[in-house]
Amino acid sequence: MKKRYLIGGAVLLAAVILLVYAGLQCFGVYMVSVDEFLAGDIDYDTSVRVAGQVADGSLAWDADAVELRFTVTYGTASMPVLYRGARPSGLQNGSGVVLEGKYLPEGVFEADQIILKCASKYEALVE
Repeated sequence: MKKRYLIGGAVLLAAVILLVYAGLQCFGVYMVSVDEFLAGDIDYDTSVRVAGQVADGSLAWDADAVELRFTVTYGTASMPVLYRGARPSGLQNGSGVVLEGKYLPEGVFEADQIILKCASKYEALVE
């Protein structure tokens, strides 16, 4: 009877360790700004988070292809972005964004996810 508990406990412990390891792999994506990303060695197979701002006048939404193209900037550096999926409702010119995805050899960042940064200014509620 004790042997069954030991085996069951070992299997349960192994499952927990595997789940923790798999969960930590999701957090292995590092974040850099656009200028840091373009200045460094680019690995086309690595997922990365890039922070910047949407360049004014660069948003191009294709509803038929469900594709969004824009340019993200930081400092003097800029990079074209391609995102396939529903257009984020708060995305506009000048929005602060964090993009998660991969840089393609064609020189375009293919974003899997777009995270909008919170506005830095808040207004008081008028009663």
